[in-house]
Amino acid sequence: MRAHGSMHSAVLGTLLVATTLTACTSWRVQPVTPEQLLNDERPKAVRVQRADRSRVVLNSPQLGPDSLLGTTRGQRTGVPLADITQIAVRRGNALKTTGLILGILATPVVLLAVVCASEGCNFGD
Repeated sequence: MRAHGSMHSAVLGTLLVATTLTACTSWRVQPVTPEQLLNDERPKAVRVQRADRSRVVLNSPQLGPDSLLGTTRGQRTGVPLADITQIAVRRGNALKTTGLILGILATPVVLLAVVCASEGCNFGD
């Protein structure tokens, strides 16, 4: 029975870490061209802003002869390089991630303190 409880805790802990690591990211505009970005790193997705100020997220981006290609909602999509005014990639934020984890861990402690303050808790009895 004890092994089942520790396995449950391990799964819960893994789920907590996985969700918090992906939760604290934001799009960061890159000061380089799409060609430079894809040559320097291999992002899983990029967000491009077109000349008309509309934005599209391209998953698995690749350079074509005159376009940036990728998939959007499962459909193959391309944006002409000449039409791209801005390119951004997702970056993690360590401060936000740390704050989220501490907030999640502190919540049960705060709730226990509130309950004990209103009902009185005697842990020694």
